[in-house]
Amino acid sequence: MKKRSAKKKLKPDESYIKGPMAMARFGKDVVFESNFSSDEYKKLKEKIVRAHPGVVAKINVLIQKISDLVKVLPPIELLQMSWMKLFMSMRGVQAEADVGHEQNHALRMVDYIQSIIASVEPSAYKDEVLDEDWETLSCMVEELFTVVNGEYQIGATFTRGVADPDQDMNVEEFKFKAQLQWCNVRGERFYYHQVIALEGLIFSQSDLIQKVFAVSPQEIVAEFQKIMHVQTRGLYESTKVLEEMRFAFLEHFEGALAADYVGLSPADALSSFLKGTGKLEMHEDALGKIFGLGLFDLRKITSLPDHFLDKLSWLPGEDKDFMADGEMKGWPLRIWPTFKRPFIKYGGSYFCFDIHSLFDNVYRQLEKQVFLTGEKNKQDWIKIRTSVSEQLPIEYLSRLLPSSTVIKEAYYDVVDPVSGKHKLCEADCLFVCGDVLFVIEVKAASFTYTSPADDFDAFTNSLKTLVQNPVNQGRRFLEFLESEEEVAILDKRKVERVRLRRDSYKRKVILALTVDPFTELAAQAQSLEKLGITLGDSFFWSLSIDDLQVYADVFTNPLMFMHFVEQRMLASKCNALELDDELDHLGLYLVHNNYSLYAEEKLGNNKARLRFNGYRSDVDKFFYDLQCDGCVSPLLKRSYSDRFVELLDVLSAKEGGLLSEASRCLLGTDIESRKSAFEYVDQTIVSGGEGYTPVSMYGSSRITIFPFVEDVNQCSIDVAVNYVQAVMLASKESSRCLICLFFDCEQKLVDFFWQELSLDNIPLDKVEGLKLAADSIREKRISDVKFANKKIGRNDACPCLSGRKYKYCCA
Repeated sequence: MKKRSAKKKLKPDESYIKGPMAMARFGKDVVFESNFSSDEYKKLKEKIVRAHPGVVAKINVLIQKISDLVKVLPPIELLQMSWMKLFMSMRGVQAEADVGHEQNHALRMVDYIQSIIASVEPSAYKDEVLDEDWETLSCMVEELFTVVNGEYQIGATFTRGVADPDQDMNVEEFKFKAQLQWCNVRGERFYYHQVIALEGLIFSQSDLIQKVFAVSPQEIVAEFQKIMHVQTRGLYESTKVLEEMRFAFLEHFEGALAADYVGLSPADALSSFLKGTGKLEMHEDALGKIFGLGLFDLRKITSLPDHFLDKLSWLPGEDKDFMADGEMKGWPLRIWPTFKRPFIKYGGSYFCFDIHSLFDNVYRQLEKQVFLTGEKNKQDWIKIRTSVSEQLPIEYLSRLLPSSTVIKEAYYDVVDPVSGKHKLCEADCLFVCGDVLFVIEVKAASFTYTSPADDFDAFTNSLKTLVQNPVNQGRRFLEFLESEEEVAILDKRKVERVRLRRDSYKRKVILALTVDPFTELAAQAQSLEKLGITLGDSFFWSLSIDDLQVYADVFTNPLMFMHFVEQRMLASKCNALELDDELDHLGLYLVHNNYSLYAEEKLGNNKARLRFNGYRSDVDKFFYDLQCDGCVSPLLKRSYSDRFVELLDVLSAKEGGLLSEASRCLLGTDIESRKSAFEYVDQTIVSGGEGYTPVSMYGSSRITIFPFVEDVNQCSIDVAVNYVQAVMLASKESSRCLICLFFDCEQKLVDFFWQELSLDNIPLDKVEGLKLAADSIREKRISDVKFANKKIGRNDACPCLSGRKYKYCCA
C-alpha cells in the first residue's frame, strides 16, 4: 500500500457566498465563515434591533390567526389529516440526516396543532376540514416556526445586547441552541429502545403504579407497545391484509359457481366471502385503520382503563397555561400541553396522534401523578427510582466491559477542608477495566420542564445540578485516589472492601449518567464550560442512560468500546469539534477513528466554524433496521471488515477484554488503510495461495500483517520478523509493528502474534543480510512503478516508501 501523499488543498463540493457570509461543503463537512467588517456588523445589528418589535408582533398575530382557525375545525379530523401527511412525508426516512424542512413542518402540524387544540376553547365546529382550511393553517404554522427559529432568535439576542453591554455571546449561543431544541427536537431515543427504556424504569415501581393507577406497569408497557406498533406498522400491515383478501376473493370468485353470487353486488359478494372464511372482522379492522380512526382510537388499540387515560389526556381547551395571557402567549417557546399529557379526549373517546410526546415524556408524567397522591408515595417512588437508575448503567456497562471489576457504593474517608473533620463520602460505582478507571455518578432527578426562553437561569441551574454536582463528586474521589500511593475503599459501615493503587490507572473517566436524555446540550464539553460549569482537567463524560444503552447495542467488542472512550476523551478537549448530539461522536468515530485529529486537520488555522453532518446515519439506519426486522448483523460488522472484527474478537478473548499495545496499534490505524489491508488478508486466505503473502501499511500506520494457514510456529514468526526488519531498512523507518495471523484449514482465525520491532534493536550480525533484502525490496518497488509505465519525477515521493523525494533517495 502506498504511503499517503501530502494533503492538497481540496476544492469544496458546493460553495455559497452572499455578501460577507460564506459556506462551503466538503462531503459531509460544512464550513461557515463570516467576514463582516465591524462597521457592517454594527449597522446590521441596529437594523435588526429596530425591526425586532415588529417580529414579535408578527408572531403574536400568526398565533392568534392559527388559534382562531383551529377552534372551528373538527379536532380529530384535523389531527388525522395532519398525521397522514406526516406519515407520507416520512416514507423512506431512516436516519436523522434524511429529516428536512418538510418532515419537521409535518410534525409541527401534529404536535403544535394538538397543543393549540388542548389550550383553545372550541367554537362551533365546521362540518369538515376542507383542503383550503388545512393549507391555510399549514402555511401559517410554517411561517410561525420559520420566524421563531430565525428572525426572532437573532433579534432577541441583539436586543438583549443593547440592554447589557457585557453580554456573553457564549451564553447567548447556548441559549439559542437550547431554544431551537425546545421548539423543534422530538424523539429522545430510537423507536427500538422506547419500550425497552420504559420497562427498565417502571417495572420496579409495580406496587406504586398499581396503587395509584389501578393498572400494572406490565399492562401499561404492553398497551403502549401496541400504540407504537399500530402507528409505525399499522398502515403497511392493513394495506397488506386488504391486498391478500382481495386476491383470495378473486381467486375464490373465479373458481366458484356463478349461481352462488347471483343478485349480489360486488361489496355484498365480498362480505359473504369474508363471513364464510371468518375474516370479516379482520377486514373491517384494516379498513378502519386506513380510512377511519383505527390508528388513533385508544379504545380500539388498547385495553387501558378510562381512569388511566383521563390522567394522560386533554379535552379541547382544557389546558389553561399555554394560551394564558402574558408574554409569549401560545408561542412554541412556552411549555407545550403535549409535554404534559400526550393524548386528546374527544366525543368520549381517547386518541393518540403523537408517539414522540407519549414516549419522550410519559415516565415523568406518571411520576408527577404519583407525587400528587402524597409525600409518602413520592418518597417511595424516589427511593426506587434512585436504585433503578444506579442499577441500569451497571447492567449496560457490564455488557460493554464484561471483564471489569465493579465496585458498587464505594465509600471512602476524607477530611473536610472546612471543618477539618473526617467524613464518609460515596461514589455511586467504580468500574475498573485494566488501566482505566470509571468513576460513575448517577443523577435520577428530572431535567427541568422550564423553557429556556421563559426562565433561562432555572434551565441552566437544572443543567448544572445534573452536571456540575457529579463533576465535583467525581473530582473529589480522584483527589482522594491521588492523595496516597494506595487508598482504601470501604462499605457504609466503614469496613475496608478493597484497596486501589493510584499508579494502576493511566486513564480516569468521570462518567455522569442521567435518566433524562438532555445530553444534546452536553455532547460538547466546551458548551458547558461557557455556562460556568467547571470541568477541570479530568475527562468528564455526561451521558443519559439511553445513550449508554445505544453503546451497549453497538459495541459488541469491549476493545472497540475502550478505544472509543480514549478517542472520546481526546474529542472533549478539541476546540475544532462542535457537535450537537452524543451520537455524532459515535458516527465520527466509526468513519474517521481519531476524529478529533481529523477535525483539527480539516479546520487548520481557519477561523471558520466547521459542522459535521450525517455522520450518525449508519447508527440511525442500524436501529431502524432493528425496529423493522429485529434480526440484523451487528453495526461493527457493517462498518468494518469481517476479518478485522474476527481479529478483535480473538484479541479480546486472549487479553480478557483489556486494551493492549497490540489492540491499540490495530484500532489506531487509518480506517481506509486498515480496510484495504484486511481485504487483502481475506483474499489471501480464501485463495489458499502458497508462500508468505504479507501486506503492509505505511505513513502514520506502520504495520505489516502476515496471514498464515497453519498452526503457530516460531519458524514462520522468524521469517515474518526478518521481512519486517528488511522493510524498515528499505523504507528508512525507526519502528514497525508486526502482526502474524494464524488460520486453520477452515479459514478461521485461531491465534495471532504481535511485536513492535525497532530499527535500533536489530542484531548486528543480521544487518548485512537484511540490507541485501532491503535493497531487493526497494528495487522491486521501483521496478513495479516503472513496469506500470509510470515515470518517476525527481520531485515525486520515492517508490521505496521512505517518505523522501526520489532525487534525494533512490534516483
